Amino acid sequence: MGPGTKVAIIGAGVSGLVAVKSCLEGDLQPICYEQFDNIGGLWSPTEEYREGQGARLYENLISIFSKDMFAFSDFPFSQDTPPCLTHATIFKYLQRYCDENNLRKHIRLGTKVKKIRRSGDYELSGKWVVEAEDSEGVDTSTYDYLLICSGFFKSSRIPDIDGLGTFLGPIDHSKTFWNGQKYREKTVLVVGNSNSAGEIAVDISKYAKKVYLSVGQGTWVLPRVATGGSPLDQLLYRRSNYKSLAKLDGLMCSIANSRINHNTSGLAPPGPPSQGRTMINDDIQLLILCGKIVIVGQLIRLGEQEAEFVDRALVKSVDAILFATGYDWSLEFLDENVEGDEGNLPFYKMVFPVSLPRQSLAVIGCVDPEGPIPPVTELQCRLAVRVFNGKHKLPRLKVMLKDIKKWDDYVLEKFGRFKYRLPHIPYRDELAKELGVTPSWGDLIKAGPWLAYQYFFGPAFSYFHRIWGPNKWPGAKSAIFSALHHGLNTRQTVKVQSQTVRNRL
Repeated sequence: MGPGTKVAIIGAGVSGLVAVKSCLEGDLQPICYEQFDNIGGLWSPTEEYREGQGARLYENLISIFSKDMFAFSDFPFSQDTPPCLTHATIFKYLQRYCDENNLRKHIRLGTKVKKIRRSGDYELSGKWVVEAEDSEGVDTSTYDYLLICSGFFKSSRIPDIDGLGTFLGPIDHSKTFWNGQKYREKTVLVVGNSNSAGEIAVDISKYAKKVYLSVGQGTWVLPRVATGGSPLDQLLYRRSNYKSLAKLDGLMCSIANSRINHNTSGLAPPGPPSQGRTMINDDIQLLILCGKIVIVGQLIRLGEQEAEFVDRALVKSVDAILFATGYDWSLEFLDENVEGDEGNLPFYKMVFPVSLPRQSLAVIGCVDPEGPIPPVTELQCRLAVRVFNGKHKLPRLKVMLKDIKKWDDYVLEKFGRFKYRLPHIPYRDELAKELGVTPSWGDLIKAGPWLAYQYFFGPAFSYFHRIWGPNKWPGAKSAIFSALHHGLNTRQTVKVQSQTVRNRL
């Protein structure tokens, strides 16, 4: 195994970029296919929806995760970056990540993958044949390994609502949404109980006559910023919090209800946050209280211009509907069925399809973690590369199937279907342990009390994944210190030459 070992990477979004870098770290030769004309995936701004595009950002999107929780493990945002991230800031960050790691020469922009199939000698070699099309025509190449990074958020999911086909107004999905201007002076129903639904309802409410938000069985609404100005994610995503889910649930409920009473507003789910949905939003509480957004329950029926909900409430004169109801699993280009018989994904660690006789394919980002995605997909890519270059051996099939069943049972109990929204820290730590970047007690003793304390009780920064194990980064400890002591700076310093000021005076 060496530099001549070729890896095909599908997609140049967050997952694809870190896949290219991980392959280079592992002495593999990556070729990344990106169907559009720029890197960044959903963070590449496009005002008009493009055919074949999955989830995408909207005009006023601000990330629900702060910069040091979002960042890759060896590439912090610059110190002058504000804690909360606009989509433009994230896109600029990904461009810089691509350029400073010299990734562009490995990426084929404007190249759409048409079909992927096993090679003729797959049983012996595990190789894959990739058929792709660019402006010059169709090209077919054979690769030793395959990393699919095209994203879980691909095929829009619209629930089968009674009377859906009878509704007379426009029906849209969140993946085509840019801003709320098209809904000016209309009565709009937004369906969904997670982050996108809340953000879109807020944006539409600036223009619409009224917005009804159908939150299904409810959701816990949390702000981006906690008391004192610290990003909420740095308070929640700590390993110590996951030692007692009851304590974590209590903290989240207290924060949520401090902004709006979830019972009287109709937001309250039947269970605590660990057993239901959460929505990160800083504006929706005020808009509910002033009547611009009205919370309604689960949508059960539609008419020509009306909507009925599970409590028999009826809203008439509805002009438009937007579904922010997520996405279904879709790999239309893969000539291989890697799904389970029940629509589940039998992937070890949510990465390696165990139905395949050779572990030469890894699917990155097919999980929806309850936290920032870049640290998760980075661990997935690093693990896949270690498997591909022979430096890590996956366990026996029996062990892998047991791990798959554990996560399948978890999502079925929580959601009643195979919706792979997993707890962020426990799942991330499983990947880290498999990769070999989890510290032992001896490692923590050598690291010293400050770092050991921060590992368990501080924010779970991805920088910890570069202190121990393969592909260490010398700057990891400094990045942790900087994130804790300087990462919350919101003051923007404006430099002005003194002579210019004197001249104006």
